[in-house]
Amino acid sequence: MRECEYVKLLDEYLDGELDDEVTAQVQTHLASCPECRAYVREWREIREAFPREEEAPEGFAAAVTEAAAKAPQSRPKKYPWRSLALAAACLALVALIQRTPLLQGMGAAQKAAPSAPAETVAETVTESTAVADAEEEPQAAEYSLSAGATASEKAASDEAAPEAVRNDAAVLRDAGASYRVAYVGWSEEGFTRAMQAGALNGEKMTISSVRHLPVFRFDTAEDLADFAQSVDGAFALEQSYAEVPSFRETTAGYDDAFFAENALLGVYVEAGSGSYRYGVRDVAIADGAACVEVEQTNSPEFGTADMAGWLLFAEVSEEALAGCEVFDAFMVN
Repeated sequence: MRECEYVKLLDEYLDGELDDEVTAQVQTHLASCPECRAYVREWREIREAFPREEEAPEGFAAAVTEAAAKAPQSRPKKYPWRSLALAAACLALVALIQRTPLLQGMGAAQKAAPSAPAETVAETVTESTAVADAEEEPQAAEYSLSAGATASEKAASDEAAPEAVRNDAAVLRDAGASYRVAYVGWSEEGFTRAMQAGALNGEKMTISSVRHLPVFRFDTAEDLADFAQSVDGAFALEQSYAEVPSFRETTAGYDDAFFAENALLGVYVEAGSGSYRYGVRDVAIADGAACVEVEQTNSPEFGTADMAGWLLFAEVSEEALAGCEVFDAFMVN
């Protein structure tokens, strides 16, 4: 994990020991830091794998102390850390068994049946695995945006995937979302108007260590129309670019029926060449914060010399965004 000033606060955050102000700062940071967010997620999963501590019975501590005093003393082990490592390995094995249905089933079967020869047990494991593989439903080919594929692998995936799961309807990891891309052109005035139209992370634009991108939330068709009106004339809302449709074409299907259960997170990306393409890699939602992770999806050998601007629309259910008060977007590559 890379050095980050918030790392030292994450354990206290997980334990609920921070005050409200610092907790809010950590939650804001988690929205824009994938590594810290992954750390918090992993430790929560580890904690959930173990039962809560129970109080020891009365007199337990005194009994242990008395027994230790009576026990014969031996020389300290030269490598005491080996015992600790063995204990840690045992705990990890217990967690794995608790979280693996196949191993849980094997444990229950062993308790209910008499012990069998090693050869029989090995055959049982092999047969169980084969049955599990056979019963697993076949999965449709999908273009996974969070898999970190190279540009060529993504292109091959696009060709193999059904129309319903290509670029404009790919399933995102955390939010169950899809996205579409619209061309809007580039202009300094367009960027300024877009920020004035309600960017939810305007204060992040001055942070240079991460390339933050303006993000907007649209909960109704009227919200989308108001945004279009505020940037019309500064952005080219009617113009398409090569295979990328215009703003008007892309947003035409977002009607009241869509917004009844969904919302849009719009992200503006400006580029030094119209040859570059961008997509939404992930929409991460945790602890009241939603963050859109954007990536460049191609690597052209030669590029055009024109400036370009794109609006990426991540389609997210209102249920997934419930309780989110912090929003951000940034470039991951």
